[in-house]
Amino acid sequence: MHASISPQTRQALHVAVRLPHCLAVALLMRVAVVLDAVHPYSAGGRETRYRHIVSKLSEQGHDVTYYTMNWWGGPQKIAEEGVNYQAIMGYAPLYKGERRSILHGVRFALACFRMLKYDFDVIEADHMPYLQLLPLRIVASVRRVPLVVTWHELWGSDYWRQYLGPLGVIAAGIERLTTRLPGMIIAVSPQTHDRLLGVGVPPERVVTVVAGVDAEKIGRAPTVPGFDLLFVGRLISHKGVDMVLDALSILQGRGISPSFGVVGVGPDADLLRRRVDELGLAASVTFLGHVQDDTSLYSLMKGSRLFLLPSTREGFGLVVVEAAAAGLPTVTVSHPDNYAQRLIIEGVTGWVCEPTPAALADAIVLGLRTPLDLSDYGATLLATHRWEVAGAQTAEAYVRAKQLRRSIARAE
Repeated sequence: MHASISPQTRQALHVAVRLPHCLAVALLMRVAVVLDAVHPYSAGGRETRYRHIVSKLSEQGHDVTYYTMNWWGGPQKIAEEGVNYQAIMGYAPLYKGERRSILHGVRFALACFRMLKYDFDVIEADHMPYLQLLPLRIVASVRRVPLVVTWHELWGSDYWRQYLGPLGVIAAGIERLTTRLPGMIIAVSPQTHDRLLGVGVPPERVVTVVAGVDAEKIGRAPTVPGFDLLFVGRLISHKGVDMVLDALSILQGRGISPSFGVVGVGPDADLLRRRVDELGLAASVTFLGHVQDDTSLYSLMKGSRLFLLPSTREGFGLVVVEAAAAGLPTVTVSHPDNYAQRLIIEGVTGWVCEPTPAALADAIVLGLRTPLDLSDYGATLLATHRWEVAGAQTAEAYVRAKQLRRSIARAE
């Protein structure tokens, strides 16, 4: 087991969280956030990130509207808790099996042409599911506004081929093409930032904005009885819950039966439940579904012993930061596409192991037998992961995108 935060990553995080020195807050904007999956209707790391960013932008005085699917099944435009939602298409499933639905991606992309009839000063879009960035580039050009895209992960051709087979070559080409479309890209981690530069995105068009943590809410959350092991995330293959179940089966053979709480929903939910029955783990594993209330989730973290995120693909790993702020150490895995491993200080905030059931089983035993005090590290988290800073930096990225667009227009 290995891994800690490298000096380069520490420096990147330090630079990323410094307060901006421009007039981003003073320049109020109408922001169109184009996202197919939004809180509170969908749960995940990107939905949590956008929820907090949008909240901070609104607090700064910006007029923010989500343009999304009609998750709520009512009027095309609604407002909830001070947030505006505008449906540009009806609801459609995000996944077909365990993979993102290509049909959904096409439908959402076509629906984005409807953005032509709305007024805004900047378009902020998530890079997934990629196809929507093509019409949004057209919309941005017609409306003469900048297109800013938040990029969580850059997969590359090898991973796309693994994910889609022969079609992966086409998908990898689309991914690379879409990196050329935004006027500004917000990378969620130094790793994604470096990978974007590696495929030819100019440095002046990429800024790193790391996620924050709601330390006050975590601090106020009461501690409730939790589990020996806890997972929080979407139930999909790359998250590695099946690996945890295999590791628990190994431990059961050794006479060790820790309790395991699984928080989340996703396309693999039924498959994982069947796997629990096949391995005879029903007495140890509890599926909790979607826990929408943050306080309940943080209370569960504070009452558990060890957090597990054996994911082979994480653009950042916000839930690891939240777990650490709740005093919960993490076990994650070493994989080149898992940035969460860089958030772990070995033996201080958790452990990193090889992505195999046997290695994970050994790491679980080590974690349960080695209590860690994360209180000192919590103070570091508060200093380096703040949503108000992330919100201000996002607004600054919008301003930079507008300035860059004007300079290009003058040059033409």
